[in-house]
Amino acid sequence: MDHQALAQVLGNYGEFVGAIAVVATLVYLAIQVRLSKEATEFNSKQVEQSNLLALAQNQIARVNLIERQVRDLTTSSEMAEIFVRYESQGIDALDEVERFRFWNWHIIQHYLLDSQHYQYKLGMLDDDSWQDAVRRIHRQIPIWDDLNMKGIGRQSFINELNRLRGEVSGH
Repeated sequence: MDHQALAQVLGNYGEFVGAIAVVATLVYLAIQVRLSKEATEFNSKQVEQSNLLALAQNQIARVNLIERQVRDLTTSSEMAEIFVRYESQGIDALDEVERFRFWNWHIIQHYLLDSQHYQYKLGMLDDDSWQDAVRRIHRQIPIWDDLNMKGIGRQSFINELNRLRGEVSGH
């Protein structure tokens, strides 16, 4: 066999081996893509389940906090008197100590609702819970204005309060 014939045989053999390598590579890549897709779907399901668990935990923590605050308010005759006096006579009917207690109770409410707004924006608070919070904010805005609580909290919550304040004054 001469040199040219040997080169031709080796070239054909090389093309054959190359073709097999291309097919094997394509099969390997197809398998890897399928496995990667399955892993991504599995990870997505785990992230979704983690998010649902976080939502449930947030809801439980939210309910526990609200329950504790309401219990504290209803079991404190002094705080109940402050609230009743405020509702019937306004902020000027409260003395300095009562205003301090009233302000501190409301700052806790403010930061709780600020936190709920943040959780809602992150997708960690469902729409129904946020709408419940918005109803509470609508009730709180006039009180917070009486207590001069404007400009407190995260800027995005301040912006949301200003938007909701417009809804309250529009009614």
